[in-house]
Amino acid sequence: MKTNIYYFSGTGNSLKVAKDLSEKLGETTVISIPKAIKSGLDTSVDNIGIVFPVYCWGMPLMVTEFIKKLRKEHAKYFFAIATCGGSAAGTLLQTQKKLALQDIKLSSGFEVQMPTNYIVWGGAISEERQKRMFENWVNRMDHIANTIKKQEEHGIESGSILANFFLSKALYSVSMPQFPKMDKAFWVDSRCDHCGVCNKVCPANNIEIKEGKPVWNHKCEQCLACIQWCPKQAIQYGKKTQERERYTNPFVSLKEFIE
Repeated sequence: MKTNIYYFSGTGNSLKVAKDLSEKLGETTVISIPKAIKSGLDTSVDNIGIVFPVYCWGMPLMVTEFIKKLRKEHAKYFFAIATCGGSAAGTLLQTQKKLALQDIKLSSGFEVQMPTNYIVWGGAISEERQKRMFENWVNRMDHIANTIKKQEEHGIESGSILANFFLSKALYSVSMPQFPKMDKAFWVDSRCDHCGVCNKVCPANNIEIKEGKPVWNHKCEQCLACIQWCPKQAIQYGKKTQERERYTNPFVSLKEFIE
């Protein structure tokens, strides 16, 4: 049984989940969503999975665009995994609705907690808390993999009715259209050594290097790959990130993002 897992990831959590699941499933190809949008989809598979982080209690903009390229003929079984630092609320219900517009049934939707990377609100959580989240994921892997192997109808995991409406519908619908231009708050301090990593890790190709410095072009996904992967911690956002601890998934390498 062949499976394609399409992932979107800024700092490695969703890539880690996709890689781990591929090992459990076997005969699985892990493909980045930005690359799939450019190159097209392999349609000769039994299962298709979408793994992505939760942004503002909903799907990243690029994931919603990717879903428009899917067709029900591409696979017999579709599943989704939303990684989040807290609650995904109604994110997977969004995914279900977007897929339904393509006449595709989402058979299973799983919420997986991972350490937050949203440095705009705060720095990395403690290593102890990170470890617990990673252990919880390991404990869930077999169940999720077996559900997919059997092509079972797991259902769609979601939050309360209030959270689904106020966070994933009302707040998301107001906030997400603003995301592309929210890169105006990025800036670079004197530690920048012109390495160009920020340009290479950006999934939206939103960063140009001009006169040795990064310039953001207002098509931002708010994935924060640039600020989190910067080797010198020279990229900042607003006024409070200089002293905040960075986070990238410890089981994912920078090389995997820039290949």
